[in-house]
Amino acid sequence: MSYLTVKGLTKSFKDKRIIENLDFTIDDGEFITLLGPSGCGKSTLLRCIAGLEQIDYGEIYIDGKEVSREGPKRRGIGMVFQSYALFPNMTVRENIGFGLKMKRLNESERRKKVDRMMELVEITDKAESHIRELSGGQQQRVALARSLAVEPKILLLDEPLSALDAKVRKNLRLQLRNIQKQLKITTVFVTHDQEEALTLSDRILVFDKGGISQMGTPAEIYSLPKNEFVAGFIGNYNILTLEELVEISGARFDGELFAIRPEVISVYEEMAQNDGNDIEFRGIVEDIVVLGSILRCYLKVKNRKIIADMLNRKDNYFEKGKEVKVLISKKEISRIR
Repeated sequence: MSYLTVKGLTKSFKDKRIIENLDFTIDDGEFITLLGPSGCGKSTLLRCIAGLEQIDYGEIYIDGKEVSREGPKRRGIGMVFQSYALFPNMTVRENIGFGLKMKRLNESERRKKVDRMMELVEITDKAESHIRELSGGQQQRVALARSLAVEPKILLLDEPLSALDAKVRKNLRLQLRNIQKQLKITTVFVTHDQEEALTLSDRILVFDKGGISQMGTPAEIYSLPKNEFVAGFIGNYNILTLEELVEISGARFDGELFAIRPEVISVYEEMAQNDGNDIEFRGIVEDIVVLGSILRCYLKVKNRKIIADMLNRKDNYFEKGKEVKVLISKKEISRIR
């Protein structure tokens, strides 16, 4: 069932059009990520949904009610910003309970809700601490708990994890997803981090220049990019024209532009058996880069650079300058134009 609906949304700043005639729907309880590079309009869209920015044209519906001209307080929105926006002179308990106090909830009920929120985000032991005494990850938990305490209709998250270090960010995003599933709250998450989007989302809206370039599940977005922008932004696709692909492989294809994921490319010292469903060619190893459990191999193939990702195993450490054999399954080559 559609819970958030955006119809024909258009937003400009002065003479610059930021969002152009945007349409999409989000179902009740879905976790949606707006993914795209800086300046593409995703944070502006979030602020329009929250009522923090007035739209030029279009309509916004929340739970069947049009809220396009309503103020933020009347939309039932919970929002977590990148900067957290916590009150440094208040304790953790006071920060989380601030919105409930503004709603004039009695002290007993307020305390129960705050206790539940602190337990949910695992920060009960910091209840009487001041914000300055907390780490970045702990502050982010407080900001999330404060937004959830008022039981919003929709939770909006504007790059809330970007200021955290990598280890804390990975742990917190898993906790965030678990909380969202537990509460079944409709959530819109903004990020430019592809891994974050793929890990957290039920669906992803890939943004480019104020519009949706592609919408789909993480698997669809990653495996079946619909255009060159999505293929270039998600992962490390090899983008080849028809002429380049034919020159490399000698095979025939229908289309103009193709995308190949690095992890579907196999590299061998000696050519493996080809059952006829693969294309094969030779390349020269230009470099090998260690990415934890993955080895990224940069190949030169007829003056074209190809990237292949392999498991970090001793057999895959090819010397620079070595000629190798390359195999790609035809079904893994995505036509994007």
